[in-house]
Amino acid sequence: MKRRQYIAAVGTAGASLLAGCTGNDDSDDGGDGTDTPRPDNSDTPTETPNGSATPDGGGDTEGGPLAVLDSYIEAAREEDVDALGDAMHSRHPFNPDNLSESEMENASFEFGSYENYERELVDDEFSTDDIEEMPTIGRWFEQMDVTLADVLDGEKAALAEVTYETTEDGSTVEKTEQLTLLTEDGEWQVFFPYQEPVEVPQGEPVDDDQYRVVDGVEFDTASERATVNVSGVGDIEAKELVVYSASLKKNSKAWSQEAETLPSLNYLVTPFDPEGDEIVVTIRFEDREIVVHRESYPQESADENDALRVLESYVAGINNEDFDAVADAMHSSHPAHPDNLSEEERENASFGSGYTDPETTIIDEAFGTDDIREWDASKFWFNQIDATPEEVLAGEEAVLGGITYTDSENGTTVERTEQIILLTDDGDWRVFVTYDRRIAVPQGEPVDNDQYRVVDSVEFDTETERVEVNFSDVGDIEAKELVVYSTSLGDSSRAWSKESETLPSAAVVTSPFDPEGDEIVVTIRFEDREIVIHRETYEPDANN
Repeated sequence: MKRRQYIAAVGTAGASLLAGCTGNDDSDDGGDGTDTPRPDNSDTPTETPNGSATPDGGGDTEGGPLAVLDSYIEAAREEDVDALGDAMHSRHPFNPDNLSESEMENASFEFGSYENYERELVDDEFSTDDIEEMPTIGRWFEQMDVTLADVLDGEKAALAEVTYETTEDGSTVEKTEQLTLLTEDGEWQVFFPYQEPVEVPQGEPVDDDQYRVVDGVEFDTASERATVNVSGVGDIEAKELVVYSASLKKNSKAWSQEAETLPSLNYLVTPFDPEGDEIVVTIRFEDREIVVHRESYPQESADENDALRVLESYVAGINNEDFDAVADAMHSSHPAHPDNLSEEERENASFGSGYTDPETTIIDEAFGTDDIREWDASKFWFNQIDATPEEVLAGEEAVLGGITYTDSENGTTVERTEQIILLTDDGDWRVFVTYDRRIAVPQGEPVDNDQYRVVDSVEFDTETERVEVNFSDVGDIEAKELVVYSTSLGDSSRAWSKESETLPSAAVVTSPFDPEGDEIVVTIRFEDREIVIHRETYEPDANN
């Protein structure tokens, strides 16, 4: 995303206080020509005649977060750009100090027109960790000469909610925005509009003509907005129509305060990620939410799209412990398909621990049925079912998919990727079997550097076929990942830290190994290179 586009994208969250963009944007999020109503917030402080709020505690004291917010809003009302800059954090995306002379000349500061406002601090436990988890904020800091971690280090954060009235199309409407406030060298400043990650629903669109209301999705890469065209939604009795951006973890909603049906919209607009996204449209009822449409950007081939959706349904079924959904996603020749299990095996079937923070993708479109025939483990799988490879593979197509997820070992977050063969079953994509493909294990001797002598011992457990690598002082090393490889299995386990630029202070990292003979290789991976720091061989006769 380019810098100018970031200014527009971030501005939408706080548009009525200060919409910073490089031109006018007269588009509405709702396509019926009226403002989409927002829920009423009744727990805000009583407003005073001049539009400021009555004191509500320490946040209102001189120099406190609410006092700075009042200065920010008052500067917006007075259209005083200099005063706005004084109230903004130096890393605020619209701070005049962050805009070049040409950007200031081209920027359109559209100051909101509002008569009354109320504001309050809404989360006593809000912290810099919550800011760090906001979607898209990390990418904004990719444009800066400082990291988000550096900006947040040692500072305090607060979350404020502003409810205000504004005039649109001659009508007075009420809106609510949330803003983060952050200290800068101990002084409170207005930081970013608050963006709370949303959970995007999984599953296929429902097969019901009543809910086929999406006519199409138009993607505008310049504005980074997707327009979802709809028809017939006003006839549906439901709570909300919701459009999600799967990549940005954001949504836009439309509802009616005066009827039990959805509003008669023609379209709904949402931000999207032009680098790759999926728009998910749902209808939300009081007791459930159903998916009615999915559309990816950029457009995928129909075959790839169908295969990916089946893989997503498979993962969702496992995480929801929905045995029927998992079975529907499986190939009929999957060894664990219910039809291929005995009654006793079906009763004892388990979903395991599921997938944490899963991401599904198509890894290799060129992967085909010949790759399955040539695969070393192919004979093992086909021996478990009453069918030959040719009976299962003839006339079918295959692709290689992946499920990336996080796991926890000894208090350390480890990322794992499970490769899955997807195979058509009479033309319909289904999950076939797990594909074990060897990875390249780094060569070379361990580096001769005391800083990287962090492996204390390697312990092999032949019963679990797991190896434990014990470490010390790895938390002092600035690097991307700590990696433990099994040379025989062509497999690896990794450990890293999401919250710092150093490796995690891990005491132990475990990895699978081959008890019939293996070499464990430990490396440290940097942004631009990977170094070997330890090698240890397991030989059954020598170790027993």
